[in-house]
Amino acid sequence: MRAWSIITTFIFYTLIIPLVYAIPRNKTIDDVFGDDTTAALPTYSPGTAWHRGDQCDGCLVQPDTTQAFDGTWHDATHSAADTQPVFMELSFNGSAIYVYGILANQVPFATTATNLTFTLDGAVVGTFVHVPDSSSDFIYNVPFYTNPSLPMGQHTLHIESNAVTQSALILFDYAIYTYVLLRYPHSASVAYLTTMNIVSTTAPSPLPHLPFPLPLHPLPLPPPLPPPTPSPNPPIPNQTSQP
Repeated sequence: MRAWSIITTFIFYTLIIPLVYAIPRNKTIDDVFGDDTTAALPTYSPGTAWHRGDQCDGCLVQPDTTQAFDGTWHDATHSAADTQPVFMELSFNGSAIYVYGILANQVPFATTATNLTFTLDGAVVGTFVHVPDSSSDFIYNVPFYTNPSLPMGQHTLHIESNAVTQSALILFDYAIYTYVLLRYPHSASVAYLTTMNIVSTTAPSPLPHLPFPLPLHPLPLPPPLPPPTPSPNPPIPNQTSQP
């Protein structure tokens, strides 16, 4: 029997862990000029039903271009007699989406009611209804649909006008989505120290297995940025939005 003295073993493990910074950024999708980062444009269908409102001399509904985002908007009037659906779609890579438009009230000889359904990635997520009041006011920067808690990734938002019992108008101005930018500025070296004492009167047992590499877990994403604060407007009647 060989006697073994106390053996103290120090084992060092050095693990390089990248430090990740999650930085949320708001991006804008204009009705005419599209995504201010990717240049992707909204799609409008059918093309004959939609008009660039600021250049439409024959359109009865004429909001103030100085109050519209970038001075532009798209409009479409959907008649209950139409056989084709009237809709638009936005594609974006982000974690939140906010859709803004313009509402009209009394305009002679024009349809000004708004009735919209929102479908996100194939699932219905909200509706918006505006019943015109007796004024002739336009209302700008109206949140048609907001969803601040999407999984980060590619999404498609389908916005369809509903004209089941009466004609409906849509005045789309712009949308804002939140994109989370991940940055890896540098790495940190983290040392792990394991101390083990072995006392035996026989041959030493093998050293226990250490868990290496250690598991890494992604950092939680920060909360989405709020959309820009719209200018004060009169209350908007009869609107609903679902997350």
